[in-house]
Formats: sequence, structure tokens, C-alpha cells
Amino acid sequence: MIGQLIKGKYKIYDTVGTGGFATVYVGRNLNTNEIDAIKVLAHQFTADPRYIERFQRQATMAQPLQHPNIVRVLDHGIEDGTHFLVMEFVEGLTLEQIMKQQGPLSLEATLSYLQQICAGLQAAYEMGIVHRDIKPANLMIMPAGTVKIMDFGIARMESLSALTQSGMFMGTPRYISPEMAQGAATDIRSDLYALGLLTYEMLAGAPPFDANTPWAVLRMQIESQPT
Repeated sequence: MIGQLIKGKYKIYDTVGTGGFATVYVGRNLNTNEIDAIKVLAHQFTADPRYIERFQRQATMAQPLQHPNIVRVLDHGIEDGTHFLVMEFVEGLTLEQIMKQQGPLSLEATLSYLQQICAGLQAAYEMGIVHRDIKPANLMIMPAGTVKIMDFGIARMESLSALTQSGMFMGTPRYISPEMAQGAATDIRSDLYALGLLTYEMLAGAPPFDANTPWAVLRMQIESQPT
């Protein structure tokens, strides 16, 4: 993808990172000269309608969200079989990277991050959107301390039924709510539960529930009390 031009105006320059089902590149909007992040669905998933639907849902739901604590989605589309999503480029480290470097965070930093994440989730909630995958890797911390919530990839509108994900686990076990772990309906309380787990980890330096397998973690979320 390096060097390619998408939609006649987004030129791709370098790879930022690769996730489970997409790669993020840094690019430039040649019309505005603005630096952007361009997320491209991996080719091996383009034949699976479940992944395409998840990718498209991220674009259509997140694009109307305009909030200082949410990464803006600027454009999206399909070109020559390539599904792409253009976002604002955010410099900084993920909360996951920061916690690996620093261990437990200060109370001051934890409260600042918590307040900003709540503000972003509130803005999404007011538009009927639940994130459903709040975790350190989806929270970008800018050099000045501003938090940006990323990846509304498994978010859904509260007015829509949850998609059937046969054979495809959605969410991250370490930060998933008991109702989500059991396949039940979710709402804003699921995001708040994940935020509670995250706050615990920021202060304690370790998550409240951890085990050797994802399924063991899910069981702990449902049955266990944290230390």
C-alpha cells in the first residue's frame, strides 16, 4: 500500500501499526495537505461479510462523533476492493504502552484520564452509541495528556439489534462485562464496567481478572470478585 493514492487524494506514506484485522497507515490528504491515519481492512477478511460489516459500522457510526476525546473519522469507502477508513492522525502513546512503561499511575493522572474517557463515552452515549471494547490499547494519550478514544469497530447503535457473530468472539476478555461474556444485551453500563476494570488497573498496576486463557478470564468476569 505504501505510495498508493486512495480516492484520488489520500497518499499513503508509511505503516503505523497492524491489528487483528486491519493495518493503519500514515498518509496525507493532497487537497488539504493534512496528515491523516488511514485504516485498511486486511485483504484476507474482505471475503467475510462479518468483518466488512464491522469495518463499515466503525466508519458510519464514528463519523458523526465530534468530540475532543474521540478520534475523528473523516472519510471512508471502498476502492478497487480495498475497504478504507480515514481518521485524524493522533501523536502519542496508547494507555497500554504507558502502563507497561510506568506501572501503576498516579491518582492525578488516573483521574484525568478517567474524566476524559467518561466525557467521550457520554458524547457517544448521547448519540445512542456504545463502544463495547474499552481497553488500554484503544485509548491514545497525546503528549499534553489529552485522551482520544479509538476504534468504535464493535460499537453498535442502541436502536439496532446486536449482530450475530457466529464463531467470532467480539470484545477483549480482560475488559469485558459479565453480560457481554454471556452473550446478553449490552448498553452504556458495559462500557462503564470496562472503565471500572481499567481504573483498577491504572491504580493497582495489574488487572482485577487475569488467567492463562481467554475463557478462564471470561469465567472470572462472571463468577469472581476482584482482590
